[in-house]
Amino acid sequence: MVNKVIYRYDTFSGYHQLCLWDYDNNGTKDLVSYHTFGSGIPYLGVSIFDMTTMKNISVVKKCVLSEPWFTFEFKDGSVYLDGKELIYDNGVFSCESIECQ
Repeated sequence: MVNKVIYRYDTFSGYHQLCLWDYDNNGTKDLVSYHTFGSGIPYLGVSIFDMTTMKNISVVKKCVLSEPWFTFEFKDGSVYLDGKELIYDNGVFSCESIECQ
C-alpha cells in the first residue's frame, strides 16, 4: 500500500522471497525480491521495487546453468547475498560475493 492505494505485486516466475528494505535511506521501505525466473533457461535474481519512484531495479541476475546459485538473507535491517552485505552507495549496488548489475 502506498498513499492509501493497494498495488499488486505480480510474480511471473517461480520461487520468491520478499522483504522490505530502505536501500537508499530515504525513509521509505522498498520491496526486495529474491526470485527464480526464466522459460526453459533458469535464472536467479534480486530486484527492488522502489516505493518512491514506483520503478523496478534489477540488482543481480545469474543464469544458474552457467553460474552458481547464491543465498539471500535479510537480517538486522540489511540484505546479505552469500553471507556478504549488499550495499547501495551513490546510485550503485555492490556486494563482496556477487557482481551486481
